[in-house]
Amino acid sequence: GNFDLALYGSTKIINEITKQKIMDGLFWLIVFAFSLVLISSIGRVKASKKQLNRNNRINWSRKSRKTETIEQNIIEGESYEVSENNEK
Repeated sequence: GNFDLALYGSTKIINEITKQKIMDGLFWLIVFAFSLVLISSIGRVKASKKQLNRNNRINWSRKSRKTETIEQNIIEGESYEVSENNEK
């Protein structure tokens, strides 16, 4: 008698806790989805034509950065061997 009542009461509490956890998870899922939509809509903002069509824009492509780095490392001029006793 009393054992069955106690068991029923504890399962009722567990069910309430489970429902609360599901509702909390659903709330945070909705917040996350809303945040993604908001961030993606902000990310679509484009620059104006004046900003896009200027001569001194920085080229952010990887290809141009690689060639510029290689060109910066090449130094034109004479080369000579350096020995331990600093003779040319």
